[in-house]
Amino acid sequence: MKQLYPNLISEIAPIDETLTIEGREAYWVRISNKPEINQNKPQVLFTALTHAREPVPMQQMLLQTYSATLLRHACRN
Repeated sequence: MKQLYPNLISEIAPIDETLTIEGREAYWVRISNKPEINQNKPQVLFTALTHAREPVPMQQMLLQTYSATLLRHACRN
């Protein structure tokens, strides 16, 4: 998505020192009209894969992130 919308999505970054139960890093991106700047605006956290072997929530999260509801709306405004 960063390649398609470089002005709307930040680089993928690890969440500070947060690790999963298996010791893996957790990552985040910012979707904004100024993704590289912390604007101190209200934030929303989308998570997925809370339970093992449930791929649909992850696919749904990616679809919603990628869809018009977030990125195309941001392009218009």
